[in-house]
Amino acid sequence: MVRRGDLQIAISTAGASPALAQRLRKEINALLPLDTGDWLTELGNLRREVLQMEPQNEARRELLHQLARREVCGYDGCPSRTLARAHALTNPRASAEAARAAGGDSAEDET
Repeated sequence: MVRRGDLQIAISTAGASPALAQRLRKEINALLPLDTGDWLTELGNLRREVLQMEPQNEARRELLHQLARREVCGYDGCPSRTLARAHALTNPRASAEAARAAGGDSAEDET
């Protein structure tokens, strides 16, 4: 098993070739940076932020996939965090909810 924090990758050949499974584990282990677990933790934190800011729709799904391909860091000014927050402002339902939370429209205005 290859492990980096919460990321776990298991390789099995169902007994057909333990040597192949071992070789693949070694290759994957060599390809994954040692800080992949830390990166995954930060990505998970950012995902939770996005889930709170964005409605469940295709735009949110695309953003989460885009963030999974970007460098994510822990500080507040991280480019990926900035991207996620800017995206939330462009997502129509998220913008309406943000306006409502700021004292704007009521929930009845979303019809």
